[in-house]
Amino acid sequence: MKKRLFLITTALALILTLAACGSGNEGGGSAAKTSYSFIIGSGHSPAGFPYVSAAQDFFEPEVIEKAAELGYEVTFTEGYGGTIAPLADVFEATESGQLDIGVINTLFEPTKAMLFNYNAYCPFGIDDVAISYEIGTKVYEANKDAYDEMLAGYNIKYLGMGIPISSYNLLTQFPVESIADLAGHKIAAAGANLYLLNGLSAVGVESNLNEAYTSLQTGVYEGWIVWPNGVSSYKMDEVAGYYTKTGFGNSNTCHLLFNMDTWNSLPEDLQNVFLEAAVGDYKTKGLERAAAEDEAAYEEMEANGTIITEMSEEARTEWIMAIDDPAIAAIEEMESAGLPASKVFSDFYTISEEMGYTSPRHFGQ
Repeated sequence: MKKRLFLITTALALILTLAACGSGNEGGGSAAKTSYSFIIGSGHSPAGFPYVSAAQDFFEPEVIEKAAELGYEVTFTEGYGGTIAPLADVFEATESGQLDIGVINTLFEPTKAMLFNYNAYCPFGIDDVAISYEIGTKVYEANKDAYDEMLAGYNIKYLGMGIPISSYNLLTQFPVESIADLAGHKIAAAGANLYLLNGLSAVGVESNLNEAYTSLQTGVYEGWIVWPNGVSSYKMDEVAGYYTKTGFGNSNTCHLLFNMDTWNSLPEDLQNVFLEAAVGDYKTKGLERAAAEDEAAYEEMEANGTIITEMSEEARTEWIMAIDDPAIAAIEEMESAGLPASKVFSDFYTISEEMGYTSPRHFGQ
């Protein structure tokens, strides 16, 4: 009796094992999920930068969820805030495979990623992050072959646009109505934005936000070219009480990049998950978050007593026409590197105008 019971039990176990091994093959799946682990990182931290926080809060979860529906188990190791690669090294880290996915602001890679930085040389551009995102996407699509070929040379696959950083304006310790009010004053900016003061009688000072509060407090300089959330995040309005909406335009230089070796190792359906997630919740919820954080920053500044004004169109146009054209040298450098910069800059203005944005000056043209 015991022997018979043993044989029956063994037979049942064998049947269950065989059933488990073959249960996922119909429909292309597998009972045992294939696991993938990816390293994702950026130079900026999620706090205050929607292009990064949206990757953490929306992009990653959507990839995990959609991949699971296909029978894949996906996990991420995060390296945000420069914990794996600082701002200037995110591109190289993605190129080498140190990062599988680089959430990058290409302003900090002015050489290898220079063709993505046209927006930085077209000041007084788009304020609305959603419109800017669409323009950036259309510019990429209009020049897809050139962009993809450039990135392929660095072992990188393009996933999609990142969430633009909100429009830059002018924070000062004194009221500003026109460029004449800046005469003799020291104004700080990140290095990439200092050209906004070229041709003016202000004194540009290269600096970073980590030292902004103390430097404003001690008189090293008297103002900053900075976006609203940068002001509130670093409490800069405690030491500079005027914020003038100059409308320098947002920084549309954020992107999602993928190491090509890792990309080529993935099955096509999982590749599609990443491509779809790049324009899924990351895009929609990320743009919503950017707009919400922008609004919250203005509300916080007003609550702190910051005097917020908007520069008149006449004064803004005067500023636009006064600065030296930063795009001419940039286009020459890119063209000499074999990149179609003239077309990219032209496409930017053409597409912008098709979407309702006009400028009294087309830089680089």
